[in-house]
Amino acid sequence: MNWPALLLAFASLPVQATDTEGQLLYQQRCAACHDSGQVGIPPRAQLHARGSDFIVDKLLLGSMQAQTLGLSEAQISDIAHYLTQDPAPVEQNPAVPAPAQPPPQQPATR
Repeated sequence: MNWPALLLAFASLPVQATDTEGQLLYQQRCAACHDSGQVGIPPRAQLHARGSDFIVDKLLLGSMQAQTLGLSEAQISDIAHYLTQDPAPVEQNPAVPAPAQPPPQQPATR
């Protein structure tokens, strides 16, 4: 068996562990509020639009410090990467009803 070629092929595979780690941490520490649709809490789509630097800043120095207690900087970065990866999540806010569809128009009669 050609071990160097096998290792080279394995090393070239895309790594998704960071996304998985970030998703798991988001679900454990963030989703209860940011996926709830509560007024005043930015949903995932808004976090996505703000970018990873903004998210890391809030997690390390801002209003979300308590949620990151015990996490490494790499784990915080994983959360930010998960939130800002493409495509942007579809914003769903159950507290805001979908706009009503207009009734179908009746053909004009003369």
